[in-house]
Amino acid sequence: MILEDYIAKELEVNVYEQLIKYKELNGWMWVKSLTNSEEGWVPKENVQAVNGNLC
Repeated sequence: MILEDYIAKELEVNVYEQLIKYKELNGWMWVKSLTNSEEGWVPKENVQAVNGNLC
């Protein structure tokens, strides 16, 4: 049984791009880019928290 929807979309991001984090799963973060409003997964190890949910 599937407990929640899953989308396997990796988001392409650039250095210093600001993101909003929505959820975290197995070392990945589902985020939304403040640059272009696209959403997807990025590796947690490539992101540094700046302020609350903003990355």
